[in-house]
Amino acid sequence: MDTARRTRLLGIALGLAILARVPGGPPPPDGIHGASPAQMSMVTWAAGRFGQAGLRLPPLDVEFHAYGSCGANWGYYHPVPGRIDICDASWRPRSDAKETLLHEMAHAWDGLMLTDHMRREFLAFRGLRSWSGEQTPWVLRGMEQAAEIVSWGLMDRDVGALTNRLTGTLHINAGVLPVAFGLLTGHRPFHSLQEPTETVA
Repeated sequence: MDTARRTRLLGIALGLAILARVPGGPPPPDGIHGASPAQMSMVTWAAGRFGQAGLRLPPLDVEFHAYGSCGANWGYYHPVPGRIDICDASWRPRSDAKETLLHEMAHAWDGLMLTDHMRREFLAFRGLRSWSGEQTPWVLRGMEQAAEIVSWGLMDRDVGALTNRLTGTLHINAGVLPVAFGLLTGHRPFHSLQEPTETVA
């Protein structure tokens, strides 16, 4: 077999291996409720980012509610029955809305894919004591830091502003963010720490 043919076949095999790791795609339209066309597009985009990264999501319903319906929160992930509630992300800047969707989907990914051993490794890496629990402040919960870092790694725009927010909120050095993302996912972030020039609608 000549080298060029072998290379082509290897490329096809690698492509099939990658596809095998990628979920079937974003939630189906009947899994998204109360969404405007723009919000529907954001859900499709966010689920697609996980798919492109080879990060598997469980079946999910995404439901949009009026602003304030989630109390002081912008969104919630409910493991049972597998639902994300978003409290009208359209009222905030679009990049924030996209990051909120990625954050809540990251909780779903965590519940499906992270093992207790992986969680312990992340806690040790970040110097944290607890993965979850209401007795632990939000910013010191491993699950929240993980969701913030995964959503950071999958963002496509305004990454510099998000990086600045995380370095302050999580008390993390910007150079550590790609390492933390890799520890959680086994992948590199979609972006560098520099602002990307291309955006995805």
